[in-house]
Amino acid sequence: LVDVVEGRLRARLGSEGPGVAEGSFDQTEGIRDRIRTLAPNVVRPVAVFGEEQETELEQEQELEEESQSARPSAARPAKPRLSKGLEQFAATGQLKGDEDFFPLQRALGDTSFAGDLQDWGKDVLVSADFVRTVADRGFKDAFLRKPIWTLVKKGASQGGRAAWVEFDSQKIAEGAEQTAASSGVCLLVSNFEAEALAELFVAARDKHSESKVKLDLVATQVRPNQSQLVSSSLELPQALHVFSGSFYGDAAQLRAWCSFAGLSPTPSAPSPAWDALSAQGRVARDFFAPPEHRSAVARADPDFGVGARCPFAKSPVAMLLKLYAARFAAQDLKFTPVGEILDGA
Repeated sequence: LVDVVEGRLRARLGSEGPGVAEGSFDQTEGIRDRIRTLAPNVVRPVAVFGEEQETELEQEQELEEESQSARPSAARPAKPRLSKGLEQFAATGQLKGDEDFFPLQRALGDTSFAGDLQDWGKDVLVSADFVRTVADRGFKDAFLRKPIWTLVKKGASQGGRAAWVEFDSQKIAEGAEQTAASSGVCLLVSNFEAEALAELFVAARDKHSESKVKLDLVATQVRPNQSQLVSSSLELPQALHVFSGSFYGDAAQLRAWCSFAGLSPTPSAPSPAWDALSAQGRVARDFFAPPEHRSAVARADPDFGVGARCPFAKSPVAMLLKLYAARFAAQDLKFTPVGEILDGA
């Protein structure tokens, strides 16, 4: 050890050139004497260093082999195909009941958080091809399809809002045909289906035939001051904005988002009535208002209840956090208006 330290010190001093003071070499001798006093017989064979390095390399190789064996194989994409009844609905705007269309929560049925799923209401449907992404079994959190295209049949207006269909498969199965004449239909479709529908609509236009439905983009607001892609005349159901991850919007849009989720965040202005409800547990710690207390919460919080109806019987916060974690990076959500609400919850 003494020789190693001396050799390194003299090499360092020698590299500094001839101008190094003689006192520096004297200091080297002093350091050598001090080490000899503290550890006079410490021997470190070079072979030991080689053995340790070899052991470390072997351990690293074993860890790499374990991680490679634990890594799942590459997913096999599902073969895209048009969902049953899609072309007929696009052409006629009618729902017969035998289509491969499902409620919105069906799109999350094969995720790791399927146990947290609830009924998302009847405003938005998904096609079978939208749900089908990979052919492999197991959790599909990493393969959730992003909502991009929606096939829309706008219904008659109710209170300034489009009336959306109450899709009741039981009634349809009994033979009660739904034409969506007075109610709208919002159907999420895959990119493959959207491309096929675009060709169908172009052919109809060439024949001067007016389509009863419209293929439109989903305007997911994931950035501040993002331009609205969807026509201003088209009001999509709030369920679609919550599902797709619209984290931004004006005050009215955020109130509608919270109303659909059943959340009543702490009012910005002092509200003794809301504080009392919170203290009584009628507003949960995550701001969720259970169905039996929503009337009282709406009276204490004027912003609550504005916008879409809440379909959830229990708090959707845990489900939404898992959904957004699967679809977005954490930093994309944390500092957004919606992220602050969920983080506060």
